[in-house]
Amino acid sequence: MGAGTPIDIDTSKRFIRVIDERADGFVEFEFAIGEPELYVELVMSNPAFKEFRQEQMAEMLPPRPDEGPDFASDEFRVSWLKGGGLDAIKELASKKEAK
Repeated sequence: MGAGTPIDIDTSKRFIRVIDERADGFVEFEFAIGEPELYVELVMSNPAFKEFRQEQMAEMLPPRPDEGPDFASDEFRVSWLKGGGLDAIKELASKKEAK
């Protein structure tokens, strides 16, 4: 495929993958149009998420496989900033394995 060649994407296909259903009543999820690999991350209240999902008639995708420690988590960042270094990584990894 050369530069300027259009990509054939079926924009009628919609995909949702739930990332987290939070204790505060919000749902974090990925939403994609055409290709599940090209997505945006969104956060909505649970009622808004249910309405959005129905309006979009999206295919629900399974959760992503556990890919190891979440280095983007607030827990890791706080531990790292407090000087946790390598210990912070090991602690986060052990908590992930315990789940």
